[in-house]
Amino acid sequence: MLPFDNFFSFPMIFSVYCTRNYLKHRPLYLKIVGAVMFRLILVFAGEYLLHTFFIQFSGGAILISTGVTTITTDEDDEVDPSRNPLVCSARSSSRHPLPGASCWQRRC
Repeated sequence: MLPFDNFFSFPMIFSVYCTRNYLKHRPLYLKIVGAVMFRLILVFAGEYLLHTFFIQFSGGAILISTGVTTITTDEDDEVDPSRNPLVCSARSSSRHPLPGASCWQRRC
C-alpha cells in the first residue's frame, strides 16, 4: 500500500506548477511503478544483508551500546539539541534560515 500522504502532496505539487489535467497521469503512474520497484529492490537487498554476519553483529552492537547508554545516563541531564553535530551541520548547509525563509513560488 502506498503512503497516504501522496493524496495530499501530489495535488499540492500539481497546483504549484499549474499542471494541466491531461499531463497528470504519467507522473502518477511512474511514481507508483517506481515505488513498487524500489520496495522490491530494498526488500531483497535487506534480506540479503540480514543474512551476512557483519550486519547482524553491527546491529547487535548498536542495540547494546544504546541500552548501556540509556541505563548509565542520568535522567536529570539537560540535552541541548542545538549543540548536536547533525543539527549544526544542517543549519550551516541550509541556504535559507527557517524563520521567514523564502522559496520559489509561481502564481497560476
